[in-house]
Amino acid sequence: MTAVDAPRAADDVAAVPIFEGRDLVVDYHSRGQVHRALNRVSLSIAEGEAVGLIGESGSGKTTLARTLLGLIRPVHGQVTFRGQDVYALKSVPRYRMLGRDASLVFQDPRSSLNPRLTVGAVVRDPLTVQRIGTRAQRAARVAELLESVGLPAQLMSRPVRALSGGQLQRVALARALAVEPGIIVADEPTSALDVSVQAQILNLIQQVRATRRLALLVVSHDIRVIRYLTDRTAVMYKGEIVELGPTAEVHDHPQHEYTQTLLTSVPSLSRWPA
Repeated sequence: MTAVDAPRAADDVAAVPIFEGRDLVVDYHSRGQVHRALNRVSLSIAEGEAVGLIGESGSGKTTLARTLLGLIRPVHGQVTFRGQDVYALKSVPRYRMLGRDASLVFQDPRSSLNPRLTVGAVVRDPLTVQRIGTRAQRAARVAELLESVGLPAQLMSRPVRALSGGQLQRVALARALAVEPGIIVADEPTSALDVSVQAQILNLIQQVRATRRLALLVVSHDIRVIRYLTDRTAVMYKGEIVELGPTAEVHDHPQHEYTQTLLTSVPSLSRWPA
């Protein structure tokens, strides 16, 4: 099946996408064999838009996200970030450009945040790497960021290992927001959390996105998360986008057999999150 191109942005959205991947092919090599992880995949994300990548493990969704972020060079195709050809840049300027305007929220905050550091040091790190502000300005910025995600500024001196899972994911979100990015990529943002905390984090992500007009790329196997957070949904299967469209349309009127299977595996979309 051929790749599906993303539709053009709406009139009220900038014409140049924040991210655009065209005709992307990515191969993995293992034990003398070649596995095609992405097969002629195209996807764009507009300013302020939330796009979801849904699919089972091995479908290619994480590979696509990493390719867009400049972490996996495709063997074919092009990735642009605000019109700049990502892989035309050498590694250091590429990472600096993307690190300044694209942030990641990982699946498991306990493994992505250094437990030996304080909360303040973790949130401050992107500011230090990007050389933003003085020491005093960074401290004030960290306090502001913690409060913006519903945590008291007093947590700055608390070691990361002392926090709960929900608090850690809030810290991860604060760190992602530190450099005022244009887009956040959230990889399974609630799968490592207790059910009682998941809805809180999803609501927080929605709130942050609305107040800052962030673009959002959500990678998940959970169609409920995608439905709640995104404007458009791309369904991935065996390295291809097999269905792409407005989230409500894809979820309410799925066209592809694989999408229909995903939907029937979820017992109640309407009741989650509460």
